[in-house]
Amino acid sequence: MADPAYLAPWNRIVERNGVARFVDIYFRGAGQVFFQNNPLTGLLFATGIAYGTIASGTLPVLWGFLIALFVASGTAILLDLDDQSIRRGLFGFNAALVGTALPTYLQWNGILAGYIALAAIVSVIVTLALTRFLGTWEVAPLTAPFVITSWFATQASYGLALLSGTSLLGPPRLPLGAPLALAGLTPDTFFQGLFRGISQVYFINNPFTGFIFLVALLVNSRISGSMAILGSLVGLFTGLAFGAPGATVLQNGLYGYNSVLGAIAILTFFPLAWKSVAIAAFEAIAAAVAWAALDNFLAPPGIPVFTSAFVITTWALLLARKDLRPLHNERLAQTLLGTHQQGDAERR
Repeated sequence: MADPAYLAPWNRIVERNGVARFVDIYFRGAGQVFFQNNPLTGLLFATGIAYGTIASGTLPVLWGFLIALFVASGTAILLDLDDQSIRRGLFGFNAALVGTALPTYLQWNGILAGYIALAAIVSVIVTLALTRFLGTWEVAPLTAPFVITSWFATQASYGLALLSGTSLLGPPRLPLGAPLALAGLTPDTFFQGLFRGISQVYFINNPFTGFIFLVALLVNSRISGSMAILGSLVGLFTGLAFGAPGATVLQNGLYGYNSVLGAIAILTFFPLAWKSVAIAAFEAIAAAVAWAALDNFLAPPGIPVFTSAFVITTWALLLARKDLRPLHNERLAQTLLGTHQQGDAERR
């Protein structure tokens, strides 16, 4: 799909100015984490990250995001990779997640800054490899390059003396078989959990950041914004319904972020129809349950889940999509949800 009309003046500047072109690529990469090919959306995501890290005193997460996105975008240009993919930010979004994940799980120092830059380059190479490999099945890499790169990067820290993990890198402290957490559900905790589920996509545990992210999505696509709300809601209630600890669901939003990405992905790759919305809701449930399973499965070696639950469940649905392809009901769907911007996610 073409860019929104309001970007036309900016695009004219981009065509004439090399610096503006790089800035455009940079922020499109930030937007593509949520499947949004829009530099304004990416700028708003960066704003939300900045607010969340300042509010929580975790500025290294912002520095990591800025460094990784810069290095990955520059690497793609220097390697003279596919120009259309570069312009759409498709080599930057996995690195952007790497840049926020590593300072979340590893203690910040000058060595870590260089380590993040190295991991950003690796994420570009892994993106190329997975795109080639998965293209046989017409399946996109999604955020798998981020997951693979960050798993190796965090695990390597156990054997590298100059890198050390934060308290988040290790076995979970959540009690198994926790009592039903619905008693802690109030209007305040509900909205906190809803928006934290969106903000946690970038590892920011801040409801206002989640609100900024939602605005960023709506700026580009009402469908994507709607699916972010649906995914976070379904993930939240899935966790509560099965008795997950209230702190995990409501105070940290950890049951929501994989579901958010999954719901948006389904309405990106599947035709716009009500059956697609039902599949997106199912994906959100599956991603929440998969997060709980992977959180415990990966705990002994101290491996974070990251977005692996989203990747696994979405890959399964993408592989099955020819049989699941919904009948079109576009007129009714567009009336209620607005015009869907498919974007460029088929290349991801």
